[in-house]
Amino acid sequence: MIYDDQMIEIEDALDQLIQSIQNSQKFIDYQKAQRVLDQDVKAQKLIATFHGLQSRLQAIEPYGDYVPGAVTLKKQTLKAKRSMDFYPPIAGYKAAQMAFETMIDTLSVALANSISDQIKVATGNPFFETKRKPHHKLKG
Repeated sequence: MIYDDQMIEIEDALDQLIQSIQNSQKFIDYQKAQRVLDQDVKAQKLIATFHGLQSRLQAIEPYGDYVPGAVTLKKQTLKAKRSMDFYPPIAGYKAAQMAFETMIDTLSVALANSISDQIKVATGNPFFETKRKPHHKLKG
């Protein structure tokens, strides 16, 4: 690839965009929530407990309910997940993460739309909605 003045301008604009994202309140909130989560001993224990139960559950999953204690393990895993998800530092982290991801998804769609509305953007967020028109119409 040959770098010309236009390519340098694009890289400068990209650097400015990255800096703006890093200075945004959503990114700052996300980093703060992550630090709180990383330093919370109870949160780390809840996460470790859930992951341990989840691993055990995945190991017996191919055998279904035929494994002794499978139903109990499923219930324990769901209870651990619920405890983890409702613990304030974890819930706060997930909310901050979702807000930041939504901002990034919005930027991605805006960038794609500025070039062409035919560009597909994978946001990775099933709850992210755009006002983009579908690329095809279903005949029914």
